[in-house]
Amino acid sequence: MKKIGLLCLALVLALGTLGVGYAMWWDDLTIEGSISTNTVTIGFTEFGCTEKYECPVGSETFFEGEFEGKDVATVTCEYDANSFVEDECTGLSGYKVGTVTIENGYPCHWTFITFVVRNLGTTPVIIQQWQPVDPTGELTWDANLNSLCDASGNPVLRFRSVNLVGSQLHQGDQDKAEIDVHIEQPALMNHVYSFDIVIQAIQWNESPIPGS
Repeated sequence: MKKIGLLCLALVLALGTLGVGYAMWWDDLTIEGSISTNTVTIGFTEFGCTEKYECPVGSETFFEGEFEGKDVATVTCEYDANSFVEDECTGLSGYKVGTVTIENGYPCHWTFITFVVRNLGTTPVIIQQWQPVDPTGELTWDANLNSLCDASGNPVLRFRSVNLVGSQLHQGDQDKAEIDVHIEQPALMNHVYSFDIVIQAIQWNESPIPGS
């Protein structure tokens, strides 16, 4: 009987413990989150080009037109109408692609491409870099020469920029910049060269270079 009594007492204690566990009161708190992200969009709002010549050569002194008033080359610049873009948050618009056509080009010919880059989106951006590339693969970029070079490493098209890298733009801000193209001596006669200039902007807080 003593053993039975001890067993009954153990069962009662066990059931009591279970009863306390199942009777525990509890409640929850909830944090509901909603995140609306912004946009990074840049576009051209002005785009044009001008022929200039350097005199004397190497002086960095330029005059509009062609040397001795000649009219040999023809340069045209225009937006690509299919590249029109409108930011979905701000409603600001511009063009993603500008087209430059140089006909009857020759060594020592300069084309000054001037344009306005506008921040169409909501996020501040910093112009990070620009780089010409040859979409045909015939020429390769040499950063040391600032040139697209032929297979032998000779510069064919030389580039330089004015007021571009490091420019910080907030929503609606815009900045005028310039990229110049010079035809070098190794350029072939009666030949067609192609180039794309890619301008990259990234959000300001991720840029390794300070904005101006």
